[in-house]
Amino acid sequence: MRKARKLFLYLLALLLNFQFLFAQSSVELFNWRVYSSLVNILSGCLDNRGNLWCTTIGGVLSFNPQNNSFENFNSINGLYSIETKYVTINPFSNEVYVGTYDGVISIFDPTSKRWENYLEIRKSQFAKKQINHILFRDSIAYISGDFGLTTFDTQKRVFFENPFSFRKFPFWNKFPLFDYLQELALGCN
Repeated sequence: MRKARKLFLYLLALLLNFQFLFAQSSVELFNWRVYSSLVNILSGCLDNRGNLWCTTIGGVLSFNPQNNSFENFNSINGLYSIETKYVTINPFSNEVYVGTYDGVISIFDPTSKRWENYLEIRKSQFAKKQINHILFRDSIAYISGDFGLTTFDTQKRVFFENPFSFRKFPFWNKFPLFDYLQELALGCN
């Protein structure tokens, strides 16, 4: 009983000490910032309002030419991963789709100004998960990367199939997608 009382008093003193320290501190615990590099632009595209969207190693950058303003998106304001690789606009919904080096698909809705993050590729068994290209055909997004090819229903927000790997082919590398005369073509380097 004596040990329990001693432990209780010790924990109470520790708790009161922490409260005193944080009450006297000028450190803000809720005003976080991310300092990352936006120097190297990896891909870019224009949305239907004329805004330029760019991917960088430090997140996504949006430039509005009408008022010369920049907006940076990173892990503080919605992106799951800041190491972004590819950006494109869904022409049917005007949403911004971002693919990352670690296999995350992030979708930005310009109306609600919110990001949705999909981790299915990131959680897959493939060693290489980098997303290289996204091509839209109706409500389907064809996503290619170092893992192979997969499809995503942009309305239901679900993947149709598990990623399909092309590793058996001798020319395995990165697969860009092309919309050639209304036919989906898979290219190789």
